[in-house]
Amino acid sequence: MREYRLKTVIPTESDAKGVYYDGDLYFASSNHLFKVKDGKYKRISGSNETILGFSISKRLFTITKDRMYMFNQDKIIGSLKKSFSCIEANEQFIAAGCSRVLEIWHVPKEAKFTLFNLHSRHFGHFLDITCVRFLDNSLVLTASKDCTVRLVNILKNKSVRVCNTIGIPIDIHVIDDSKKEIAVVCEGGVILYYVLDGYKMQFKDRIYINSKILASSSYSGFVAVSLDSNKEGNLLVYKGVDLIHHATVLHKISSISLFGSCIAVRGPKFVAIYDLVINAFLFELDLPKIVSMDTKKNIIATGCSDKKIRLYDEQRCTNTLEDPSMTHGIFSVHILNSSVLSVCIDGRVSVWDIKNGTCYRSFQVEMRVCSTEVSEDGLLLFVANFDDYSIRVVDLQRSKEIDVLKGHEGPITQMVWNRSSLYSASYDNVVKKWDVYNQIVTDLDVGKTITGLCVRDGKMCVSAIGEITIYDEHFDYERSVKISLKARKRNEIFISEKPVECVEFSLDNRFVICGGESNTMKIVAVDTGDVVQEMRVSQNREWENYKDVLGKEADTSFDKTKIIEVLKIIHSESQRMFYVLTRDGISMYEVSSVKFIPIRMDISLTPESIRLYIENEEYLKAMIGSLRLNQYEIIQEVVLSCPIERIEGVVKHLEESLAEVLRGVVSKMIENSMHCLVAVKWLGFIVLYFGSNNIKRPELDKLRRNAGMILKTGQLNRAMLDNIARK
Repeated sequence: MREYRLKTVIPTESDAKGVYYDGDLYFASSNHLFKVKDGKYKRISGSNETILGFSISKRLFTITKDRMYMFNQDKIIGSLKKSFSCIEANEQFIAAGCSRVLEIWHVPKEAKFTLFNLHSRHFGHFLDITCVRFLDNSLVLTASKDCTVRLVNILKNKSVRVCNTIGIPIDIHVIDDSKKEIAVVCEGGVILYYVLDGYKMQFKDRIYINSKILASSSYSGFVAVSLDSNKEGNLLVYKGVDLIHHATVLHKISSISLFGSCIAVRGPKFVAIYDLVINAFLFELDLPKIVSMDTKKNIIATGCSDKKIRLYDEQRCTNTLEDPSMTHGIFSVHILNSSVLSVCIDGRVSVWDIKNGTCYRSFQVEMRVCSTEVSEDGLLLFVANFDDYSIRVVDLQRSKEIDVLKGHEGPITQMVWNRSSLYSASYDNVVKKWDVYNQIVTDLDVGKTITGLCVRDGKMCVSAIGEITIYDEHFDYERSVKISLKARKRNEIFISEKPVECVEFSLDNRFVICGGESNTMKIVAVDTGDVVQEMRVSQNREWENYKDVLGKEADTSFDKTKIIEVLKIIHSESQRMFYVLTRDGISMYEVSSVKFIPIRMDISLTPESIRLYIENEEYLKAMIGSLRLNQYEIIQEVVLSCPIERIEGVVKHLEESLAEVLRGVVSKMIENSMHCLVAVKWLGFIVLYFGSNNIKRPELDKLRRNAGMILKTGQLNRAMLDNIARK
């Protein structure tokens, strides 16, 4: 069994805050922290709540509503149950505002039972602290909603009020290297400059801005502020009291970070790097709310709530598509051969070219849409009508409706195209198979409310309340599995059983991935009906149905906007990944395979030792050793020695780099008619577990040619055997 784990997520709109820029961009989305380098983002960590701030020094620290987390790379080292409003860390200490108290904690140096040790607590403010700033390892400046700034000597436990402010201070900046000049930024639109002299601050100058300040940052004596204004010039940069630059960003900016001539800006719906010299964005990433998705090869097409289609790979948004004629929200999106198609709630159909992003077709199919599907060749669009329960068949080349499929007696919930047939599920508890080209319809009365449907390569899975059922392509019953998900119901305070609403086969039809309105996804083995793995959909504890244990969980009303719910599951074209669309965005799960390293496994890399592994039937060690040695004859010897039933077990445990070496050897072996059958078997499992994106055209031509030769040989042998049998 393949164990899956979360690989990455697509950053989306959330309540997360914070941005940091030092040549590389760091930003938070929901409970995930991302790093942007060379225009590509990468998820580097994830906490258990929405990230409200973070500090980067030798270690990475994030704060949420109830905790502070410390990370080493992408691993949580530890957490501290504290509600901090702001945080800053250096090599020795962590300074954090906890309500109106400044708390100083030691940065952990070693792993032990009590990871975080409190150094000191300092009082003085009588309202919540809004900002903390280290001057050195002993002096900390704090600002508070009580409109005061205090200087704290954490070693001498001395706290002194050094100034009063005009309005609530939201940030403090050290302007010069001598750490004598301080800028205090106030929410009401005032920047105050002071000169620090011991435990006193002498007023120097002030700036009045006719707008509310949302965020600020400083670098090498420059102070940048973002304004809560829809007018031009909502991003200002000052040198002292002189305005040296102003820019307009058509978004609300909640966090900024100034570095060199660039400034990183972050809002609820976007993050970007703005170059102040050329007055242009070097990097810009929208953070949309995703409502639908489709995938093909390495492309992820998403329909967003702002009526735009965005195309992603695993590390970036590659294109944004828009049709000005759209008036309603996007219902679904489909990837065709070289195009992307979207269907809106009102029946508006739009088609874009993937390469140039041009919308070359847009037309209306008048109806209220409840489900859509596209044929495999991308020529036919099927749109289900919510009002009369029919399915409209649209020719996409002519933008014209050519047929209507009738027969359901309730709204159609799902449609799937597979092997030249359309499968549809409805609230009338019937699954229909429409052979569109031969005008043949086959019915299957499930007898229960259908909640999910998937079809792949001759297998069909239907989910209903309390179970999933497997059928073959002729609707013959194969197996039922009792399965449900545990979650808190809407407007209730108890955990109860919920039905599976989304199902998807693995690439080889051996497993079914099940999800629904719950924080749990289950993977079920088709052959045995056993649940072989359970996974969490979200690690964010702030979502209403995060917990899945029985008993009383909450006395508060149910927030319907914060529900963990799997909306769609799509398996990739390789066995190593699947995609999950939830209310929070898109998550990608990959196979969590063990990485075998020769040093750890004590694998010898000599031809003699590899042949000894073969004699002892240790084929995985033999294959890893031969691939590391990278000698064609040795690899071929291992390939030919491995029994057919052991091939899959060897391939699925290889590292991706080793699998590519093996792919090249096997592709070359296909040219030899004696080894062709074995090579095809190996290549099949390589494609199954590592995908086919790296197969080059010459390899495909060789495979097609040899497959044709094998087929002809087989047909000839069968004819000879039939003649012998008749005689």
